[in-house]
Amino acid sequence: MQNVYNPLPRGGRVQIRLLTILPADGPNDDIELSLIHDASIRFYETLSYTWGRPHPSFPPEWDNPKSTQSITVNGYPFEIRPNLFSALKHIRETKSGQERWWIDAICINQNDLAEKNHQVRNMAYIYRKSGHTLIWLGPEDSTTKAAFEGMKTLSKYWNARSENLKMVQIQDEEDKKKYLKRAKIELKPKHMTQTIPALIKLSSRSWFERAWTVQEFFISGKFQLQCGSHSCNWGDLTGSYHLLEQHRIRYKPSDPKSPDSIRQALIDMESGISQCYKDLDYAIPQVTQLHLKRGWKKRFYKERLLIPALMIIRTRKAANPRDKVFSALGLAHLDTPINVDYDMPVEQVYIGTTRRLIEECGSFQILGNCQYPPRFPRVPTWAVDWSDVCRRDPFPQKGYIDFQFYIPEPLYHPCPNSTLSARFAQHGQSQALIVNALLMEPIVFTSTDINQVEPYSNDLVNPRLTALYRGQWLTEFIDFWSGQSDRNFDLVERGGPIDIFKPHDPSSGGWIYTPSRESLYTAYRRTIVADVQWSKDSPYWLRTDSEAKDYLHPSMAYYHGLNIFTRTRVFAVSKSGFMIFAPVEAEIDDVIAIVKGSEHPWILRPTESGFHFIGQAYVHGIMDGELWDGHWEDPPPNGYTEADFNEIFII
Repeated sequence: MQNVYNPLPRGGRVQIRLLTILPADGPNDDIELSLIHDASIRFYETLSYTWGRPHPSFPPEWDNPKSTQSITVNGYPFEIRPNLFSALKHIRETKSGQERWWIDAICINQNDLAEKNHQVRNMAYIYRKSGHTLIWLGPEDSTTKAAFEGMKTLSKYWNARSENLKMVQIQDEEDKKKYLKRAKIELKPKHMTQTIPALIKLSSRSWFERAWTVQEFFISGKFQLQCGSHSCNWGDLTGSYHLLEQHRIRYKPSDPKSPDSIRQALIDMESGISQCYKDLDYAIPQVTQLHLKRGWKKRFYKERLLIPALMIIRTRKAANPRDKVFSALGLAHLDTPINVDYDMPVEQVYIGTTRRLIEECGSFQILGNCQYPPRFPRVPTWAVDWSDVCRRDPFPQKGYIDFQFYIPEPLYHPCPNSTLSARFAQHGQSQALIVNALLMEPIVFTSTDINQVEPYSNDLVNPRLTALYRGQWLTEFIDFWSGQSDRNFDLVERGGPIDIFKPHDPSSGGWIYTPSRESLYTAYRRTIVADVQWSKDSPYWLRTDSEAKDYLHPSMAYYHGLNIFTRTRVFAVSKSGFMIFAPVEAEIDDVIAIVKGSEHPWILRPTESGFHFIGQAYVHGIMDGELWDGHWEDPPPNGYTEADFNEIFII
């Protein structure tokens, strides 16, 4: 292979090789390529594809790096993977043969590590400068034709809708009748039994779940999707999926005791499709969320939003765990770029990335993505192990981005007017993060994981979420408290029998949560959504008001927050009675810490040589600086001062 490549210059403007696919007399002729380096060529096309099999239904050997097919490059034999081979055959059969192409597996000398590092560092530039990108989903199968024909029909329905109908809100029975009338037109039996299953299979193609395809898709200006002989533009695909997404909208009637849903009504229209809709729960986000997030690309680069780029790519697959970081670097600008080096140990890539983001962003925002313990044993607990798919959504905080909505200012101030203090030092065999922290008190109670919560039968949205809303975790805590001999929870004033649905009346002698001077149940409900709400008037995460009257009703807005934030979190209580929304990994005797410069308290686990970082937490009643500013009616129980902060090692 060394005869195929001449070294590329690495100074000044990015230099690349381009290839031309030579014409053939027949479809079964050998594939021959001409590979050149000519800096004067300005127009070229790029290919976005996956190296392994395009779908699980294809032969497993397509995933084997040793399973290759032979082509010729500049007269020399060259081995490539089967999916790329199928793409080259398609291009040769459908293009003029004059096009110049950049395809990573061929245009980069994969055996030259220095060249690979340099070219990968400039991948975003290469795709941004290309005139067109062909997204190759792989060869077609028996369902591909139905998927492409159906999506174009559904997309026409979507494009024909008015803007009001695209944003339809089902408010009453009349709205529901109008909507179902249209649904009968848009979701004909053929679509339900053929198109939707075909689209589900199409969206499960591996291109939609690989790490590198995110950058290629975000950066490319013009692109076309191709699956075998079938093609479409991105608008056709997203239009059809937006239509199907809207048909999944849950209809919530005014009477919560009579739950109903648009989805169920649609299922009743055509029997035997319930599984189809269940599958859509996974398939639709694969497409529509990728489409929505494409609109972030300017903001990513302008505002250096590498963290949300890493969060997107973390959920995707990569053969090399380093690519969970390297494939995101082209989407954001940093003053000091993170080095691309495939010779660097994976642990050092992850440690260096976390450290760089703490230093450059001037915040601990990145730590919201930590999961305990890291999968790689030599990754310290404060560094994000991007190889491990985290199912926990970070709490909203400054720099957090959710679709197009960006949070520019902190939502919480547990340690107001403090500045970030972070140092890094070698500590034993790992690198330690050194911070200024106040160690408050240990956890004495943790609830069950939501996945183990007994479902509540009268389901409004989700049986387990309904159980939490109705006080499942709070009841567990009260049962625990009742079994304690000393019952020493200073911050909870115990009154008569608790009625969690009865508004708090100070004269009734009910249960009171001292830090916020509200009923125990109201404090609980605010705690299990981190005291934020998704505002309808301004699509944005906002803090609740102190009364929280409307928000705490069992509304769709409340369940939205409950659904997001309870994933892999538990309700916990500290020694003196602070309510905590903590990572599911939290255990008894873990300690609450207030850290200078952090928007959230931390949960730490003491060890012989330092502390393990378990995760960020929400602690009800201290998130607005109440420990320091005298917000409570009574003084804070411990009277914390600046002298209570000390340097601690997170390892």
